[in-house]
Amino acid sequence: MKNNKLNKFTFQVLIILIVIAIATVIFSVHYYNGYSKNYKSEINKQLTAISELKINNITQWRNERLNDAEIFHNNKHIQSIVQNILNDTNNAEAKNYLKNMFNYIMSDDEYRNIMLIDTSGKVLYSYVNNKTHLATNYRNDITKLKYSNDIHFNDFEKEMLSDSICITLLVPVLNNNKQLIAEIKLCINPNHYLFPIVKFFPYKSKTAETLIVRSDGNYVTYLNNLRFIKNSAFNLHIPIKNKTIPSAMTVLGKEGIVEGTDYFNNKVVAYVNSIKGTPWYLVSKINIDEAYAPINNRLWEIIVVITIIIFCFCLLSFYLWKRQQYQFYKINHQSVMALLRSEKRYKAIFEGAYDGIVYYFPNGKIIECNENFAKIHGYTIKEIVGINIRDLNSPESKKLVKQRTENVLKNKTHTFEVENVHKDGRTIPLEVVSALINLDGEKVIVSFQRDITERKIAENNIKKLNRIYAFISNINKTIVRVKNKNELYSNICKVAVDVGKFKMAWIGEINKNKVEVISYAGETGNYLENINIDLNDKTRSKGPTARAIKTGFYAFSNNVQNDNAMLPWVEEAVKLGFNSSIALPIIVFEKTIGTLNLYSSEINFFVQEEINLLIEVSNDISFAVEYIENEKLYKNTELNLIKSEKSIGFLPKIQLILSGQ
Repeated sequence: MKNNKLNKFTFQVLIILIVIAIATVIFSVHYYNGYSKNYKSEINKQLTAISELKINNITQWRNERLNDAEIFHNNKHIQSIVQNILNDTNNAEAKNYLKNMFNYIMSDDEYRNIMLIDTSGKVLYSYVNNKTHLATNYRNDITKLKYSNDIHFNDFEKEMLSDSICITLLVPVLNNNKQLIAEIKLCINPNHYLFPIVKFFPYKSKTAETLIVRSDGNYVTYLNNLRFIKNSAFNLHIPIKNKTIPSAMTVLGKEGIVEGTDYFNNKVVAYVNSIKGTPWYLVSKINIDEAYAPINNRLWEIIVVITIIIFCFCLLSFYLWKRQQYQFYKINHQSVMALLRSEKRYKAIFEGAYDGIVYYFPNGKIIECNENFAKIHGYTIKEIVGINIRDLNSPESKKLVKQRTENVLKNKTHTFEVENVHKDGRTIPLEVVSALINLDGEKVIVSFQRDITERKIAENNIKKLNRIYAFISNINKTIVRVKNKNELYSNICKVAVDVGKFKMAWIGEINKNKVEVISYAGETGNYLENINIDLNDKTRSKGPTARAIKTGFYAFSNNVQNDNAMLPWVEEAVKLGFNSSIALPIIVFEKTIGTLNLYSSEINFFVQEEINLLIEVSNDISFAVEYIENEKLYKNTELNLIKSEKSIGFLPKIQLILSGQ
């Protein structure tokens, strides 16, 4: 009888064990498939976003180069200068004017050389003294332009002497009869912007890289140097029929996310697409082993967990079978001991977790938290327990507490980002996963919180750089278009506020040892009315503007409220939310005439990377103003010569009158 009962109990335990094992395996497989699918989707989204951003940047860069070429295209003045050089190849005045025009384009290091070539292929003028010769015959370029009067954006080419890679822009120069008389050839340096933007990857990776390729007959040619093969640009070719390689796939017309093998036969996942307006294709790839490594790690974790669970249930079944015959009080005693061990294991997991873990009631009162949760917020566990979770939220986050709590109560789980306040007053961005559980018959919310400060800083830095690059691009467009200094100043200030997203921008010039505001944009309040910068005043000459004028170098304040040099202006600056400012000198004819002043609402906004880009902006503005002043001087000189010629023409008539004839 006893044996029958024991066998029945053993059979029941075995059935339960099998059911639990099957359920655990099914759940684990379902979880793994979902995790794998979501993770792969996230990798694909990252590759797509990175690649499309690069394609947009390359397209914008190409359009900017075409805008440079438009300066020479259908330009009557250039046509006249070129005609003068064709008539007299030793015409120094014409060549000097051409040199000034070329110097303007060459000033931003985007180009290696600019040449003037006649219809026979002869170089009439070269900005770098004929040191650069392209591998293709100049006559081929002339032939292209004869069939079209438009600007030609050529493909990559190798320089004959240096074996370097460049891209050329062909600009036709026509006479009054619309006949080709010469071409202006701009040799673009891809190493200045194009290749760096292709090479750049927003996060660290052992295998990730971006390629530019094109179709050359039956082969695909790699146009930039690869990460793992030196000197591969133009030297590495793969057969186009090799359809497992993403570079060949995109040339054959595929777009989007693909999987295949790279030039080392490594399995990769890649985003491929064509770059519109060019014969190029962009491939962003990463090895599958690296990209999907967390999926494999998660699989092993699941296998280990399943093994442990099944093993534990086996032990428990064996233990229950062995102890079935013991008296009730012994079985009860063993159950209590098992519960204590389970609690210890839970305590070890709870305290050792990397994330902060907190338990609290739906009304917000904190029941318990682990050491990491208290450490994230700068408190001890004793200080945290008993307070309301809302007391840790920032003012903005407090507005959403009610809605988030309702989501947890309704959906059982909720994932979101929140900003909490550290004990020292600083704000901490957190990624939160909350779930509703039942604890001793009461509803309790358990929340896992992870500090994402570093990720937010990286995202913010990328946004700042994109804003600065857009600001520089629009400033250069303004410089090319506007020929009046005051209008130039006004447009620059508007671009700084509208595109650069600065709180305020103004440009001032020196007038009798004081700085006079010429143009401004953004939120000014009474700031500019009371600015009164006097270069001879000890107090009002310590700010960034005066220092930049005196030294000829940039000057900035990254904490306006706590900077003694900003005391005369700090009250109005605080009202307007100015926390950082920088002054960049405008230098004309080697003399500082004024400054470009920019204001940001962020403390410590101006770091060296942004400052270096802004220095380029001030140099471009200085060059543009100097060019405008030269144009004025040239026109005034021309008017004086005309007046002198008219005066000399009246002398014979005066002599006739005086002689009585």
